Amino acid sequence: MAELFSANGWTQPDSLGAYLEQALADDYLVIADPEIRGCPVPAVVVGRSGLLLLHDAADTAAAQQKTRAALEAFLADEFPGLRPPIRQLKVARAASDAGPAWVTAEDTATPGVALEQAIEALDGPPPATAWQNAAQPEALAAALRDRRLTITQRASQPFMFRSGGRLRTGTRAWTIRDAALHMDRHPEDGIHHLRDGTLAAWLEDEGAADLAQLAREVVNRPRIEMRAALETFLVTAGLVARPALHHAPPSLDLGYVTQGGHAARVLRLRRGRGRRGYPFGDLRTSAPWLAVEPDTFQGVPAEVVVSADTAGLAISPQPYRADVLVSGSASEEPIAVPAVVRVVANPSPANRTLLRPLAGLLAGAIVGGLIGALGPLAGVAVPDWLARLHLPGGPYVLPLTLIWALAGLIRGAQQPAAWPIRYALRRWLARSLAWAAGLASLTIIIVLAWEHGLGGGLTLPWVSLSAIALMVAGTGFFPATLDELAASRHEAIANYVHGRRSRRRTAFLAAAGIALLVAALLTPRLVAPVADRLEAGALLSPARAWVIEQWDALNRKAGELLDKAILKYYDRAAPTAPPTPTRTPAP
Repeated sequence: MAELFSANGWTQPDSLGAYLEQALADDYLVIADPEIRGCPVPAVVVGRSGLLLLHDAADTAAAQQKTRAALEAFLADEFPGLRPPIRQLKVARAASDAGPAWVTAEDTATPGVALEQAIEALDGPPPATAWQNAAQPEALAAALRDRRLTITQRASQPFMFRSGGRLRTGTRAWTIRDAALHMDRHPEDGIHHLRDGTLAAWLEDEGAADLAQLAREVVNRPRIEMRAALETFLVTAGLVARPALHHAPPSLDLGYVTQGGHAARVLRLRRGRGRRGYPFGDLRTSAPWLAVEPDTFQGVPAEVVVSADTAGLAISPQPYRADVLVSGSASEEPIAVPAVVRVVANPSPANRTLLRPLAGLLAGAIVGGLIGALGPLAGVAVPDWLARLHLPGGPYVLPLTLIWALAGLIRGAQQPAAWPIRYALRRWLARSLAWAAGLASLTIIIVLAWEHGLGGGLTLPWVSLSAIALMVAGTGFFPATLDELAASRHEAIANYVHGRRSRRRTAFLAAAGIALLVAALLTPRLVAPVADRLEAGALLSPARAWVIEQWDALNRKAGELLDKAILKYYDRAAPTAPPTPTRTPAP
């Protein structure tokens, strides 16, 4: 037995709808006496492969075409992505001793055939594009039964909003679509008319009873905010697209935690591309060891703290994985944000006090030595006294090796207890190289800007651009080490939340960085005219000559000290006093 949807609320026993309910199989849906965009229809059958539109035997070809066009317009309005095949059939009542029966009309291809047999013959196997999901046929049947006014169909009376319009006398909406667009642009109007029931009454009068019922339901839901109620009405009715919701980071890595420890990180929710709307919803987790606070959000941007409690988790080489599920107006299905945490054992004292500092020292020495070895290739100038030392690998290899090794040693000594050596080294080296590359690139940009006009004619003939970039890159360990030391302090705080930063502090740091960049770009241009005037007034030349003289004296002094050290510790020449001759014995 088929499922019957009666547009009138009841069905006469001898009607076409009652007959089809009994005659068809239970996988059919029958809509009796619907009115589709002003066109009354005897019945519409939702089958396996599409729709079957039944016409009265007296309907003309023009009337059939008009009804089909109305059904196609209905589908375009209410189910824009749905394109089921539409077949048509004229039916007539036939006399029968067993009771009222229905057959195909005389002017059909096969007149007089029992209606259920003709429907079975027309409704073949379902095509791939007939239905998008299993719930769609029933949703379509309910819409054909209830919706006599589609979203683009002109109503008999317009709906008057309390504000808007050219003369500020209220906006008129002749269609449901126009009313939805106005409420989306002016949510305060939509909230007002939802709350006082005028919108639901207009929808009821114009034949959109399902939307009227929905408007009443969203207002009466317990503990719902009115802005969320309006968004629920617009989205559930399919009048607007769902708002786009973006979450950062894309996945939550809670890092390494010792067994029984705690880790937390901020999940930020904000609008994505597309309709702005009003994103709201709730959050839950797929595992008991993962928690969120707060578990609801009303509007974006919003911050949610996701925390992992490892008290009930065993130490394992494999990470624990779970999802933060975000449900709400942004999607029909919950949005899953992956989260992962790694539970490790407490390191031994030898690991913390010996292995970690040594590993950092060795890694820093290797990187610093490689950067120092690039000095001659980049054309970095070498003072004479430093060149005479004949240091292995070049004059800058040993200094940079020592500096980077010291930074690695300090970082290893302050490494958080839960971090394995490989993970901590990878973090520090990646940050150091990123800082080195960023500082070198920024220096190149500044120097090129100076040489192309911002420097006020400033030139640096004594040093090459690659040499400047390499010298600045050699300092990349410093900010990276400070970052890692700060991370170590944060890990020592029991309830520290990673990713939570003050907006004021972030804005201050961004403004300070921009100010420093502008100052670096424009300072030479501002200083050059002053220097020219001082030099023209014979005030700068003595100072410049004094600086050059002192620098030369410093180089000479360093060279003399180096020569004395070489003579004292490495020269194997004979003593300066003449030897006493020995007397030759007499024969």
